[in-house]
Amino acid sequence: MIKKSNQVQKNSNKFYYLAYGSNLSTKHMKSICPSAQFVKTLNLLGFKLEFRGREQNNGYLTIADSENGYVRSVIYLIDKKDLPKLDEYEDYPNLYEKEEFELKIDDVSRDVLTYIMKDNFKHYYPSKEYLEILHEGYKEHGYSTFTIDRMLK
Repeated sequence: MIKKSNQVQKNSNKFYYLAYGSNLSTKHMKSICPSAQFVKTLNLLGFKLEFRGREQNNGYLTIADSENGYVRSVIYLIDKKDLPKLDEYEDYPNLYEKEEFELKIDDVSRDVLTYIMKDNFKHYYPSKEYLEILHEGYKEHGYSTFTIDRMLK
């Protein structure tokens, strides 16, 4: 179980960010947040991936509770000055909500921020372009794209 936090906005001038979708791609992430520094890969336990969104061929990944699931993810350390750009990219607060929680990163509890899509959005498949960015990020970090590809069938 992940312990909720509300400390990300309060501490220092940097924050830890958990990416699980298009932002797995370091190139893509740096186009949004130039200060983003890769910290580590992580299997986020207790969650699964879902495609949801506003319309067909415009679905995006989100995470949802799943007792036995896990999500391939990446932790970045980002300057807070880049947070407004990340909020804009994630269409916060319209599409995604911010979630803050504690995670162990190299045996130290850290406050981490991620975005989770609001519950009222339905299942929709992603665009080809979004899928290409997902594959790029998964391959960059040595993750199999099997989970993503299986979700498209």
